[in-house]
Amino acid sequence: MHATPLRKLVSAIGLTVAIAAAVATSSMYFIHDYVDVTGTMTFKARLNAARVARYIYAHDGMRQYQELRLTELIQLPEPGEQPIRQKIYDQANRLVLEEGPQLPAPIATRSAPIVVAGSSVGVFVVEQSLRVTIYETWVVAFVSSLVGFAAYFALRIFPLRVLDRTLSVLHETQRDLAVQIGRLDAAVNNMSQGLVMFDSSARLVVCNKRYLEMFGLSPGKVKPGCTIKEVLDQRVATGGFSADGVEA
Repeated sequence: MHATPLRKLVSAIGLTVAIAAAVATSSMYFIHDYVDVTGTMTFKARLNAARVARYIYAHDGMRQYQELRLTELIQLPEPGEQPIRQKIYDQANRLVLEEGPQLPAPIATRSAPIVVAGSSVGVFVVEQSLRVTIYETWVVAFVSSLVGFAAYFALRIFPLRVLDRTLSVLHETQRDLAVQIGRLDAAVNNMSQGLVMFDSSARLVVCNKRYLEMFGLSPGKVKPGCTIKEVLDQRVATGGFSADGVEA
């Protein structure tokens, strides 16, 4: 039994676990955080679009109102929240208001229509940088990689130690068995009497040299696995047995 394929298999399993731990954990974190961030952005866009729509409905048109008043309607980030940039576009896609700092790329964008009396009069847009999410994802990926490769070495080293120990015992047992078989074979073949043994299926198990010599049998034809009938046929062919005693 060769240990090399088993070593490769154990190493492959350990490496797969390590890569899966690093990739799956960081991917799930990114997806979860991305969904959370964009979900909050969508909520803010819809909330502020509704506020602006109510204001427009109560007055005569969005273009007539001062930028300061529109800014007062917008919900700003709470202290400690990630900065966002908010924009209002009119029906002709002209920028009416832009509030918030310039954001580093990459940037996620979510929007909501400003609907007044069943008609869209503009669009409210919320932008937020994903740089923090990506940075945190890299941190998670780094930590999960350390955990994954720790698992890799654990899965690779300990099973291989057990494998080496098991193979060592197996090889030693095989050597001892080979020695015992060699001794048994020498004893059987040095007997002065002929020896032949069959199993419960009437197939030859052991046949020593003396038995072959006694009846002039060929070692190539009388060998383990032959049936009693095949052995008797050989004896008949060499004149060592009467054909009348062999069933057709």
